[in-house]
Amino acid sequence: MNGKISTEKKHTCEVPQLEKAKGIQESEVAPRLPTSGQVLGAIVKTLGINDRKLRSKTARRFFSGRLSDRVKESSCTEIIAAIADALADVGLDTTSPDVNAPSPTFPPLVDVLDWHARNWDQLRAILRPRMPKVFPRHLDAVWRTYVRLVAIDLALRAAAHIRLAGASPAALDFLDWIGAERRGAYLNKIRSESGRSVLDFAEATDVSVNAVEAWLYDGVRPSNNNLIGIAKALTPAGKASESKVLLRELRRLYWASDLAELLAQHIGAQAVTDIAGRLRRYATQLHGSIGQVDQTDLVELATLGHRSPLAQPLLTALHSNESDEEWRAELQVEGTDVAWVRRLVAVNTQVHQGEVDNLIQETDGRLLKNWDVSNPEAYAHYQRAGELQLEGRIDEALAEVAIAIQLDPMDPANHFTMATYKGEIGMRTGDMALIKEGLDASWMAATLDPNWILPWTEIGWLLLGSGKPKDAIEHLRGVGPEREPLDAYYFTALGMALMQVGRYAESLAAFESTMELDPDDPRAAGLAATVASLSGDTLKANRYHKAAGHLGATEKLEWQMEMLKATATPPPFDDSKDHDQQIAALNAFITRNPDTAEAYFNRARAYFAKGEDGKAILDLNTIIKLEPGNADAYLFRGIASGNLGRFDHVIADASEAIRRSPDNAVAHYYRGLAYREQGDFDLAIRDFDEAIRIQPDHADTYQARGDCYRQKSEPDRAIDDLDTALKLDNKDPFSFVSRGAAYHTKHEYPRAIADYEAALRVDPENSSAYRFRGHAYLAMRYYARAVEDFDVALRIDPSDGDAYRGRGNAFLFGGNPELAIPEYDAALECDPDNADLVHLRAVARKVTGDTEGAAEDYRRARELGYDDA
Repeated sequence: MNGKISTEKKHTCEVPQLEKAKGIQESEVAPRLPTSGQVLGAIVKTLGINDRKLRSKTARRFFSGRLSDRVKESSCTEIIAAIADALADVGLDTTSPDVNAPSPTFPPLVDVLDWHARNWDQLRAILRPRMPKVFPRHLDAVWRTYVRLVAIDLALRAAAHIRLAGASPAALDFLDWIGAERRGAYLNKIRSESGRSVLDFAEATDVSVNAVEAWLYDGVRPSNNNLIGIAKALTPAGKASESKVLLRELRRLYWASDLAELLAQHIGAQAVTDIAGRLRRYATQLHGSIGQVDQTDLVELATLGHRSPLAQPLLTALHSNESDEEWRAELQVEGTDVAWVRRLVAVNTQVHQGEVDNLIQETDGRLLKNWDVSNPEAYAHYQRAGELQLEGRIDEALAEVAIAIQLDPMDPANHFTMATYKGEIGMRTGDMALIKEGLDASWMAATLDPNWILPWTEIGWLLLGSGKPKDAIEHLRGVGPEREPLDAYYFTALGMALMQVGRYAESLAAFESTMELDPDDPRAAGLAATVASLSGDTLKANRYHKAAGHLGATEKLEWQMEMLKATATPPPFDDSKDHDQQIAALNAFITRNPDTAEAYFNRARAYFAKGEDGKAILDLNTIIKLEPGNADAYLFRGIASGNLGRFDHVIADASEAIRRSPDNAVAHYYRGLAYREQGDFDLAIRDFDEAIRIQPDHADTYQARGDCYRQKSEPDRAIDDLDTALKLDNKDPFSFVSRGAAYHTKHEYPRAIADYEAALRVDPENSSAYRFRGHAYLAMRYYARAVEDFDVALRIDPSDGDAYRGRGNAFLFGGNPELAIPEYDAALECDPDNADLVHLRAVARKVTGDTEGAAEDYRRARELGYDDA
């Protein structure tokens, strides 16, 4: 590994020196898995299905499988239904081959096709990113790997389907005759058993002898109409029902063999024959192993295949009966789907598991360079480290990499591997020292090969993992054009960092770059959908959501976003964080989970914190529909309604909350506030009494009850309550203001002013304290001081109509009536039907000599109820 590092990618499954010696200059290729649309399109074409719905533009887009040609889910279902109808017309229905066997629970063919289409796309999503790049001559081995996995998966499903249909395992006998030659031999066997000669058979089916010989000996496929004639010709006279059974059997045989022929083009005819035989044997074994399984378990098994929990004991049963060691390894149940796929690749491509794990890292765009191996000893430790890492023996893996670095300190791949191991462990355990060591190792790899993009990207990931997204962005943005072309792994790291700091538009652009570089990666589409939702771009969110589904992404994969944990629980509300970002995150969650009341409650809190009470109420309405007994939702809705001045709504919702939870002190408190705002002080006091009984240490309730007593002209009782409130909370400015107003009612102005000043010491921007002190100064005829206080009150709250009125009074009684009139005008804009205000303006106009205006105001004041006496 010493010397200049080559940028040419070499395959590491064989000895690199041997490849070089042979002069082989092959480019590696990644096997491509077709989408379900492409598979169904091939079926339609191979079987010659001629249906108008399947020639439509939408169908052609579905069959293309291209990301840019996605179609709606409902359109996919319609296309699959059309295919099912066409297949049913030629006898490929899902009824039991035994016409006397019951099949009440077996799903119709359209559901079967739909099941398999969806599950194939999900399986494809698991396999596609884990299909390593290999030389073309190794493609058949890689294909065989994945088709074997599919064979095991289909065996599980087939056994469930047979059980659901009430059929016997003999329904799978046709799988023994898969392939062009074998299907001809099967037809010849039936022909011989029927007693017909080749000539008789040709005459009975009304075709030439050459055509029959082509069917029997060359495996040529009869047309669908020919199959009808064949079934009739080979059935004894008077046994029409047997003819139907034979026709169905032949159609299934030729249907399966057509598909096998397509598959053989990739993996070879012998592999297909082997797989078909295994599928038949496994499905037969499983049918007996399933036993009396619950109906819902069978449906789950038919739907999920090897991902069903029920599959685990079944795979164990198959494993115990399998004599072939390769297949035994593939059937062994251990760990996750990913571990199983990794093992399959290792077995069938005959490479070290460490190398496989490195190749699998391409899932994240992490395509390692495969160096010319000039230090085999160091390379052996490097490979051993990968094997140990797969086994979870990380400490030993790190030790092996350390030895590799000692033996070959100039190899950047070793330093990079050290960086990934330490970084992964550090981020998982929160060990910042390990993350720092990972960063140092990444810098070393980047220094040894400055043109290698991967170490530079890894530095960004480690900065992101250490809680420094801004540093990660700065670093990644600084990666210059002299490096290798920026890859999907780079743009994913950049997108994640930008998403964490809330720069959603830039994050979306980064994930879109990931999709351009790797258009088949469902995770990239899922991340793009997530960040589009966070940015409020519904159009792109829907588009990329569909892309993720088209690529087979599961719900978790589509929307995986660890920072939000939105796939598991609703993002929590945090009043200390940006409310718009929290709302965007909750929007994304609610899009996928529209029936989760907690999400609406958290979003309502965020809207409430922003002052958007109307939107909060809409969310609370939804909660009440979802959970009619939720007392908290009623109370919260009432509080939000109170901010909008809808006090009847507050009373109604608080009453409902009290009905469902009679000892809810908060509900009594807010209903009391609503009664107070409506001027019904006795009802308000009754609610405050109840709230205090339930929660005797709530200062705000004493403050509110004291204010009611003050407005009822019972200042002594008010002062008693406000004293208690201030003992419980001596920093509450509103209690000081209320007590000052009570002293004001008793004409004890100096004590009132002392309380107002105490309130201002706690809250210097309390407009109410300035306004009330202004009124106290006004009562004491300190008009200039009163004007100063009203000025400050109006600076803080320009909509305070009472402050305009107070300032007008200070001007009027201070001898400046001409200045009072504009103040009364402003006050009347806030409260246009206030008879007292109109009368005061009349007085000011009369003093200034505007008798006509004064007369008009006097008349208007009387109309509004002002008592002249």
